[in-house]
Amino acid sequence: MEDTQRERDQCNEIHRNFQKDLVKLRLKTAQSFYNMLSEGLGPVTTNYGTNLRLHSSILGLGPNFIIHLNVENVSNKPLCGLYVLVNFDHAIYKLHKMPKKIPMLIPNIGYPIDIGIECVDANGVNDTIRVYICDRKKELPLLGAMIQMPLSELAVA
Repeated sequence: MEDTQRERDQCNEIHRNFQKDLVKLRLKTAQSFYNMLSEGLGPVTTNYGTNLRLHSSILGLGPNFIIHLNVENVSNKPLCGLYVLVNFDHAIYKLHKMPKKIPMLIPNIGYPIDIGIECVDANGVNDTIRVYICDRKKELPLLGAMIQMPLSELAVA
């Protein structure tokens, strides 16, 4: 009862504090999103004047998975000399075949890349796999993605 009476008496102040906290939350979210995009970790990047979009999905229940990537050039100029770099824990996963370099990316056309990976951990644990799209002429990746792998089914012997 005391809280109800306090809320009636101070409703304007409570609402004002709520609005202020909501604006702070939105600002913090926008700042985090901007930092993520500027570091090349978001779904779209504009580093070095290139515009790339990366979509990823995971196929399979394990221990064998296929990471399906779709890289799209959303700029007006074609891009060439790109390659895929995969970073993972070698104690947990084994890469079947390293992805090759990406051929010329024509604007607004997606290029599919399939990466075969196997969970070699006996317990079927999961981990994060980092995928980077890099240019041979640049020292930093153009685009990066952190892919959270699912728990793997145990291999049947």
